[in-house]
Amino acid sequence: MRATYDDLLRVARREAVGALNELDNGTTDLAAGWQAVLTAARNHLRWLRTELRASDFTGGTFKQGDGSLFAVARSLGAGADLLASQNASTSAALDNIDSLLAARSEVAEIVLTAGQGALQQVGDPGPGTDVIAFRLRKHLLATLEEFEQIAQGNTKRAAIGALGGLTTGAPHHPVSGPSQVAALAAKWQRAHEAREPLSLLTRDLRSTTAQLRTASGYAERLCLSVLATPKLRLDQDQRAVLTNLVSFLRSADLAASQVAEAWRRRLSDLNGEGDTADRVAFRDVIDELNGWIREKDRLRKPAEIVPTRRHALDLLDALDEFVYSTYRVARVQQYAVAGLIMNGRLFVPRTALAKRDPEFQTRPTVWMMRYKTPWVRTSRPGCFEELTDALARTADELSNASDLARQLAGTSSQSRPHGIERTRRPGPLLNSKRHRRVAVSDVTPEADATSMGPER
Repeated sequence: MRATYDDLLRVARREAVGALNELDNGTTDLAAGWQAVLTAARNHLRWLRTELRASDFTGGTFKQGDGSLFAVARSLGAGADLLASQNASTSAALDNIDSLLAARSEVAEIVLTAGQGALQQVGDPGPGTDVIAFRLRKHLLATLEEFEQIAQGNTKRAAIGALGGLTTGAPHHPVSGPSQVAALAAKWQRAHEAREPLSLLTRDLRSTTAQLRTASGYAERLCLSVLATPKLRLDQDQRAVLTNLVSFLRSADLAASQVAEAWRRRLSDLNGEGDTADRVAFRDVIDELNGWIREKDRLRKPAEIVPTRRHALDLLDALDEFVYSTYRVARVQQYAVAGLIMNGRLFVPRTALAKRDPEFQTRPTVWMMRYKTPWVRTSRPGCFEELTDALARTADELSNASDLARQLAGTSSQSRPHGIERTRRPGPLLNSKRHRRVAVSDVTPEADATSMGPER
């Protein structure tokens, strides 16, 4: 459902191989395509924490085109954009030097393949030929030499590893019902991640708990529908994973019900206005799921929900994203409540605090308000153990469920960025020493021949 860094490199390599057989027509288009590849590679390598020394190919006004070299440039640019979309939750993969060397080598190989194709087309221009063609050949020869050095830098023959599993922050643009659910689930998750934890009110926290219970119930229904359809021909391992997934979803719902019960005795600040963005986003997900599960006033039979094996595979992809987003929402709620407790923003019954604070009844301020309100605010974690334990169990059970859903969808190796953070910047260079860019001499064939002097 999501593009990975490995996927984008694979597409770039395919485009580069295609560039060997189908290149841009005309020297100007060829030069523009090569410059586009060089620009994309420079930016891409910067995210891999190295710097390309070769200068850009200048001397003309180039425009964006649709040739094969431009396709290579777009693929390399997409890979760089994916690396730029990572945040603190996944950026550790960008610190592994072996993975970085392997990725640099792969990018260099892609550029070398495209550059060799361009070099074949430009040929060996002699005196009196197009000046741009002569300069382009000279630039290609000098630049490809540096890319050869980068390609040979992976002396350990290391694999890209975890770096290849980095994904985009959200599923691709939806094209069907299952992918629509995945996209809406990611939107719901982002709505929760974007909220300021200390601004949450009681009704917000209760609403989130209700959303988690509803989401767990719908996910369980989808799993049971797959299990109850014999024509899907699931093997024993798949059935065991689905059964365990259902078990974890039920445990998560039980823990969330305990959270809901705890909210009756623990309140957040009642002042202020709640935010409804997450509720609107969740309603969109549920409306889409209802289109699968319900037909007017009746529940569809399992064979109607997943009529074919192809539908089952699509459903498992959507289930992966839906359960993952549910888990992330549960974790966000857990961290938000911890922040509210730490900042003394939650209320507890006065008697509950008195049991844990021997001096509570003797404080003058407390004695004066004894008959005014039965609720007091505190930052004592012990007053919220029932709530925090239930929140932790909910998130942990959903984490286990998400792991199983990813196993079924074949996405266990993916590393998905989450959370709302500022755009990352490339890490510090890992070159042995910083090099300045090397400019390729811009000379015409005639000037080059003159500068060589008479033959001795």
